[in-house]
Amino acid sequence: MMKLILLLSIFFCFLISCTPFNEKKQEQVNIIYHQASKYSNISELSAEQNAAFDALNTLQVNTDHSSQLYSTFPGLEHECYPPETSITLSQDEFQLAMQEFVNRNCKKLTTEERNQLAAASSLAQEEYTVLICFYNSNSKIGSNEGTWIIPSMLGRRDVVIEW
Repeated sequence: MMKLILLLSIFFCFLISCTPFNEKKQEQVNIIYHQASKYSNISELSAEQNAAFDALNTLQVNTDHSSQLYSTFPGLEHECYPPETSITLSQDEFQLAMQEFVNRNCKKLTTEERNQLAAASSLAQEEYTVLICFYNSNSKIGSNEGTWIIPSMLGRRDVVIEW
């Protein structure tokens, strides 16, 4: 009888812990994280990469509302996991996006500070993979709505941007 109760308990816990997911999306996200991890072998950061992380740290504490931009350990499963889509941005495209973000969400900073931080924050990598989760079904790519996750930036952190 005790074995039966134990087996049923284990089965019940297993059943509860399983959640449905789209295996194709899971595979795509795993590939993206694997591609992003190519930076994990960097032992020392360049001056530009350090400046980028410093700029992101400054932006993290200077957004108009908390949790609009923050960093986590790399490879964590984020709230909007799995994402609806992903895009790849060049360093220049990422800088333009960061400029829009700081102009929209960092009004406590001067225009000069916003410009400097947006420029510096884009210097970490030459290319950025961005995982996107939309707020609603009417959102579309290019609308800068929703959550952006830049996975494993330089193999050191995930950066989350709430638009």
